[in-house]
Amino acid sequence: MYSDNSPEADVLDAVLDETTKMFNVLLVILSIPVGFGSLFYSAIVLTGKTHLPVWMAVLNPYMLIAFATFSQKFLSPIFAGYLVPIRVYIGFIPLLTMTLVHMWNVL
Repeated sequence: MYSDNSPEADVLDAVLDETTKMFNVLLVILSIPVGFGSLFYSAIVLTGKTHLPVWMAVLNPYMLIAFATFSQKFLSPIFAGYLVPIRVYIGFIPLLTMTLVHMWNVL
């Protein structure tokens, strides 16, 4: 990665490679429960077993995280550069905020 052939650069390259591997494993491990949770959330909202309106099934975290992750393919780099690092928050903050507002108004 670096043009410098010093031992420090080799160590830094090794650390970056290992960090990338660990991040990818963590991403796969966390995507499984988020995916199942989002499917469960969408299923109970669509069947009407909650007080939430049906349109909120679209606001499931998995869809919003996927939007933020793949935004770099269809948005300008200016916007995608801000969305990708905070993609987990983009998945959960709108869901939690809209649920709080809706429950506050309904109950």
